[in-house]
Amino acid sequence: MHQDRLVKEMRLAGINNTQDANKFLHSYYIPKHNRKFAVTAKGKANLHMPVPKHTNLDRIFSIKNKAVLRKDFTIQYNNKFYQILESTRAKEVTIEEHLNGKLYIYYKDKQLKYKLIDKRPRKQKKVYRLKPKKTYVPAISHPWKRPLYEGAMAAKQARLQKEKIARKESFALTIKT
Repeated sequence: MHQDRLVKEMRLAGINNTQDANKFLHSYYIPKHNRKFAVTAKGKANLHMPVPKHTNLDRIFSIKNKAVLRKDFTIQYNNKFYQILESTRAKEVTIEEHLNGKLYIYYKDKQLKYKLIDKRPRKQKKVYRLKPKKTYVPAISHPWKRPLYEGAMAAKQARLQKEKIARKESFALTIKT
């Protein structure tokens, strides 16, 4: 609203360049504005207090943001990746960007050491070495194989019977001669 008032006053005065606008501002508009809106102080005493020694003004006048700390101890801030060099159980950290441009990372008022990294390290995929699965072969006496088992047993008994008979015959032949 105040800016709109200034533009209208300058139009009424017929100002159309920067030099005339500056002269108008300093000679007419600012003194008129100050007369209308200025308030004098009740006392002339200086009520400013000194800053306490333990107060860190850089931390107070900084831009603070939260960032999620990933499992690989990296965070992303302003499209850059930072690797936290200390082991911490934090899920979230506070990033403070001071007015001088320096960056600090805190967790519960503890400053964490970090380094700028080019890219976030890729999570390595686990390589599973699968052992060839052994196929289950049930025993010959297994119920699934019972018909085979019974047939095999019958064949074995028949063979043993023939061998027994063959031995008796060969024994009988050796005795007769």
